[in-house]
Amino acid sequence: MDDLEAMRLKAIRDAQQRTRMELLASNPAPQPPTERERDETHRLLAEQMVQRSLSMQMEALRRREMMKHQLIMQRQAESERAKMEEEEEASVAGGITNGAIADAAVVETGRTDETLYENYVPSKVTQGATHPDHVVETSTLSQLTPPDVPEGFDHRLDDAVEAETLSSMQLESVVYASMKHEQRLKGGQRA
Repeated sequence: MDDLEAMRLKAIRDAQQRTRMELLASNPAPQPPTERERDETHRLLAEQMVQRSLSMQMEALRRREMMKHQLIMQRQAESERAKMEEEEEASVAGGITNGAIADAAVVETGRTDETLYENYVPSKVTQGATHPDHVVETSTLSQLTPPDVPEGFDHRLDDAVEAETLSSMQLESVVYASMKHEQRLKGGQRA
């Protein structure tokens, strides 16, 4: 703040000096200025000083904003770099295998991915083509059994099943969603 004030005072003195020099150069015969001329000169000087002071302050604000923006951009880049390093460390530590991401708590236990995950195969819906991707689930989740599909439940997707455009996993999702939609809530609305 003191630097800014010192710069402002210096700018005022420089402006006053230039104005005096310009006035002396424009008046070949030095005559003492009248009271009115002196007042007008002082007014002009004051206006110039205010304008220069304002422009200097605006420039200082602009520089400060640029520095702030650069600092923000630098912090974002550092944050992204740190996040990428964490992801890389997690993948090196065995956190990413076959497209599945292990929980950090499980990775810390030292268990291997073979004991963490099991291949997922729909147990209640057997229709549909084989799923094109390898899908796994955690070994704890694989021990749970999904709800039974009611006898005679019509999913109305026989054409898609025959054409093999839906895999058994996709069909399973549609069947369970349809079963939930068939339920009625207390107010009579569908779930």
